[in-house]
Amino acid sequence: MTALEDDFDLYLLGEDVLAGDPYPDRPLQLDVLGLTDEGKVTPAVSIRTSPQAMEALFDQYRAVRLGLADRASKQARRDAERAERVHATEVALSRPALTADPQAHRLLLERLRDGLERVL
Repeated sequence: MTALEDDFDLYLLGEDVLAGDPYPDRPLQLDVLGLTDEGKVTPAVSIRTSPQAMEALFDQYRAVRLGLADRASKQARRDAERAERVHATEVALSRPALTADPQAHRLLLERLRDGLERVL
């Protein structure tokens, strides 16, 4: 199925349309678009609603968007923390375990001291 540029159309029905309508308190029409087998864009679902109901729908949409943004933010934090742990593990594995061997630690410190004395 081809993605549509706009997945819906929202119309404010004119007073001439609402004059003989059984639901004049629902002046908004939301058409959710779809594609036919031939690839023609056509309204798949048409919903008539009131401005108050549409505002409630927008509020729900905003809540869902905020929830998705919060979820993405938490996932990004988890991914960053996981990457930090992996990096810390890689760094720890790449360093010699000097504290496990006090003799190696002492020899390394002596070599560092000798090198610094030669430089200074």
